Amino acid sequence: PYVDDVIRSLGTRRHPNLRTLSINYHPTPGPTSMDDRITLDPLLQERAPRLQNLSVNGCRFNWALVNGLRSLRVIYLMGILEPFSIQEVIDALTRCPRLESLSIGFPSNFNPNDTTSSITTVSLPHLETVTMQSTAQVCVILLRAMTNLPDSAKILCSASDPLDIPSISTGASVVAGHAWHEDAPII
Repeated sequence: PYVDDVIRSLGTRRHPNLRTLSINYHPTPGPTSMDDRITLDPLLQERAPRLQNLSVNGCRFNWALVNGLRSLRVIYLMGILEPFSIQEVIDALTRCPRLESLSIGFPSNFNPNDTTSSITTVSLPHLETVTMQSTAQVCVILLRAMTNLPDSAKILCSASDPLDIPSISTGASVVAGHAWHEDAPII
């Protein structure tokens, strides 16, 4: 309840100097529906115009409101399905052209309706670190969508479905292609 009150109060007024926000939200035990959880949308709707670093664990937000960030860390609670697509995540990354650090953890039951042919790409020339935890297929889709990564970018993917050999092989191939660059970090 206390975190709920803090999140609600953040969304009621402007925070012109807020640059970093980190919220670790664990709702009260019991059946949690998406509508019962607090959303960051009021804060992200221009109430924090200088927000550069966002770290969210277990809190809802609309990916369409994400923009201008330098670092983004999003961890979703296990077992809670979120109504968004991989393309919405990529669109949000497009609105963060100076992004330097990205960490995303989707629940193992996250199953977007996107097909690889419908996904656009996003240029992330400043990205230094990428950390993803999801199904192998989602990791591959996101990795393939990210273009113009610096040669020195560090990539870490953790697949929640180790038996999806085709997706894991494809992901390994994408990471290996990055590792062949001249300034790539040692694997």
